[in-house]
Amino acid sequence: MREAEYRKWLEAGNYSANTVNTQITQARRLDQAYGDLDAVFVRDGFAELRRTLAYSRQDKRDERPNPASFPIAGDLYANLASYRASLSYYGRFAGGGETLPSPDRHALDALKQRFLSAFPDFEAGGGFTGSTSYHREEDDYKRTLVARANELLHVDPPPGDAELGGAVLDALSKDSNLLGYYRSNARLSAIRSAHPGALETAAGALFRASDPPPVAADSFLATAWPLLREGSEESLPYGDTRILATVIQALARPEIAISVIYQRFHNFGMAMLDRPLFGNNVLTASEYETVLQLAAFVFTVMDVEWAWHPRDLWDVQGFVWVTCKEKLGDEQMGPAIDRGTVEMVMNECDALGEASFVAKYNRSLRGVRYRVVRGNSRYPSKAIANAAYETMHGEPGPYGGSEARRVLAALGYEIVAGEDGAGVEDERSPAEARAVAVEPTNLILYGPPGTGKTYETAVHAVRLCLNLMPYDPMLAATARAQLMVEYKRLVAARRIQFVTFHQSYSYEEFVEGLRPETGAGDGEDGMSAGFRLVAKRGVFREISALAEQARKSAGQTGGFDVSGRQVFKMSLGRAGLEDHIFEAAVEGNYVALGWGGKEDWSDARYEGDRGYQAIFDRWNEIEPGTTGNSGHISQLWRFRTSMREGDLVVISNGNSEFRAIGEVTGAYHYEASDDNNQYHHRRAVRWLLLPDEPLPADTIYDKPFTMRSCYLLQEQFLKRDALAGLLPGGEGGDQPADAYVLVIDEINRANISKVFGELITLIEPDKRIDAAGEIKVRLPYSREMFGIPPNLHLVGTMNTADRSIALLDTALRRRFDFVELMPDADRLESEVNGVPLRRLLETINARIEYLFDREHQIGHGFFMQCRNRSDIDRVMRRKILPLLQEYFFEDWEKVAHVLGDADAKAGEGAFLTWQPLKAPEGFDGGAGGGLERRRWSVRADFPLNAYTRIVG
Repeated sequence: MREAEYRKWLEAGNYSANTVNTQITQARRLDQAYGDLDAVFVRDGFAELRRTLAYSRQDKRDERPNPASFPIAGDLYANLASYRASLSYYGRFAGGGETLPSPDRHALDALKQRFLSAFPDFEAGGGFTGSTSYHREEDDYKRTLVARANELLHVDPPPGDAELGGAVLDALSKDSNLLGYYRSNARLSAIRSAHPGALETAAGALFRASDPPPVAADSFLATAWPLLREGSEESLPYGDTRILATVIQALARPEIAISVIYQRFHNFGMAMLDRPLFGNNVLTASEYETVLQLAAFVFTVMDVEWAWHPRDLWDVQGFVWVTCKEKLGDEQMGPAIDRGTVEMVMNECDALGEASFVAKYNRSLRGVRYRVVRGNSRYPSKAIANAAYETMHGEPGPYGGSEARRVLAALGYEIVAGEDGAGVEDERSPAEARAVAVEPTNLILYGPPGTGKTYETAVHAVRLCLNLMPYDPMLAATARAQLMVEYKRLVAARRIQFVTFHQSYSYEEFVEGLRPETGAGDGEDGMSAGFRLVAKRGVFREISALAEQARKSAGQTGGFDVSGRQVFKMSLGRAGLEDHIFEAAVEGNYVALGWGGKEDWSDARYEGDRGYQAIFDRWNEIEPGTTGNSGHISQLWRFRTSMREGDLVVISNGNSEFRAIGEVTGAYHYEASDDNNQYHHRRAVRWLLLPDEPLPADTIYDKPFTMRSCYLLQEQFLKRDALAGLLPGGEGGDQPADAYVLVIDEINRANISKVFGELITLIEPDKRIDAAGEIKVRLPYSREMFGIPPNLHLVGTMNTADRSIALLDTALRRRFDFVELMPDADRLESEVNGVPLRRLLETINARIEYLFDREHQIGHGFFMQCRNRSDIDRVMRRKILPLLQEYFFEDWEKVAHVLGDADAKAGEGAFLTWQPLKAPEGFDGGAGGGLERRRWSVRADFPLNAYTRIVG
């Protein structure tokens, strides 16, 4: 085989490195087993080799042995389908076929999510080689027809073309889902009546054709098109040419031909290639070739990257049928504008001048924060994107700032900060900026209530995790939705964690403390009586462990392919009591199971679909009456039969931690032992992760582990992205360690000295691990040495109106940077339903600062969600007034001064009303007479002029 040329051909097709390597490996293995692939292709186009590697679902049920001349581990049905697909790829390469012009992977991922939304049981049910709701709804009837078609090809003696084609058309006419629409059935019936045998002969020749599918389709349509168009001159049936020329071949040669329905594949082409797949014409050979290339691309991604185990192109057809009934629309990552139109409106902007251009498209220049770059020129990104949309679609563009930047970036343009961007623009690329190592950050955001401190922690957390520049477009206020998507992803990966301090928060919760633990470990041996006190890590130690593991693995992790692999939880001895079992397994590169007794389960009858019943029957011979719930049956079956080479095993450390991850590299084998060791059942593994200390289980799994020794982790709770991020497979080099951020809300509400303890010294940047002044301390409960990694950042919030502010530890003040967030009236609408909202906030705060201090002002956040007068009234009544009462210790005179009601006559205030209090009879208030006393109350309804009275 021409390996170097083949690799270049694959790389030109926009396949991932993993896909390219897999195709090269499989082609190389076929080449070694069956001779030079180029020579085999010239001989018969791989026809004989395809027959050799054929393996049906019935073959799988019958446990037919491997037909290949080389060993294949795992599922024969799925793996042989993958090798047949590799033949298709190499055949297209050897035949001189061009690769596709960069299919849109974002769009394909969106289609994948649409497919999984329709069939949520698909992946857990085994993909295309499993049994799921997809098979029942979309696949089984097609497979029945493919099987019937296959029978027609093997009739002895072989029928003539007319007889064969008639049988095929009869079969198709009974299933309008495959043929297209009922009108197609009616038209075919009329043609066959008017021209007996003509269409049947062409269909039969197509059905048994050996030419490449595009060539065979072209030959068929040379005969069929005059028949199809007869009587349809006013509405030419181009759609019938596409379905007939493709579905007949797909039934006969499903590995290399796909059935096309126009609308579904039109939407598919627009999503993947941003252009139609077909013109308004009879299907051409080049159109069908493009469809087949695109189908082959999707097949390989499904097989290699998603591990869906597609069998042939009917699986791709089913995927398209399910996902492309409607256009991608807003789900699509690509823009609804094209580069040519963008270039045109940029030229228009140059001709008109920027001010006139944005005026034409009703886009103000005020607040241009981002610009799109072309050569040496920079244009307002939002105006350009919306102008391009309006030019193409004839209606005003829909893009806000973040959407405009997204669609322009998708077209390949660079986006930079505009004149309102903070600081000097960075000359480095975003990738270079992210690669720069960052110093540990200890930051506290402080200010009055409602100024967005907690809101801003998300911005700082994402910025620190991704090492973004302060003016990165993702951090802009207009890109909040995009930022929160990234924030949630980082939270799910445990790289951002959030905790709120309070008066009762303790060192034991934050760092570590003794906690009771029932039972003796995490195995199923019945030893669950009693409890013991064990040192349990708090939130700070847990995130520190994750950050330290990331630091040690920097440049080596994050690229491991976990797709398609089953993930098992295993116990290797009882944590803390049988660590020698775990240590021996690590040293010997194996995992071991204690269930199953001293029986050797190596016999082949325990493999495959019948393995469970065979294990059940044999164990009941050993211990009659044992149910399937016994670990000797259920867990042994999981370990012996269900677990496959390439699967992953997570070694637990109790129910809330794990201490190793390995990849299964060998089949089950029995290890005899003369001592009391009960772990006779083993599988070889390659240890991928052996952290210095156990890591939290919820880093990779959304449920606590159970006591079972060996079981399959449930897909809906498994965090595959986080798991992949911990495992080796990255590009290496000088990439910095992943950053982690602990957000501490209300940091001043706890007793800081008590909660931080000895860590108050360790958090300083120059005291972190590997720093010049590195310090580690021995922790009081676990007695372990502990230091804080430099890639862990701390972001806190502090409310200056909290009376506990004076108690803030001076040591904490010295070790954190402080950023003040004050009320910003410009964040509000100028006026809402006649209420001057900005002036209202500014006036209230000016009076609070005069009567109290600046730290007790009202934040803009109180009014951010106010959309009408009712919203404003509700905020004033339920939030602002109670807060003012607290600030002024129920001094209603001062509250009235803030609200502008101090000089109002009795009963006439806008927000507050008052009535004079009558002195008790005989009470003169002492010498000089009594002062007037008032009874204050909040009005039931605020009058229309209440807010204008406040602002004067």
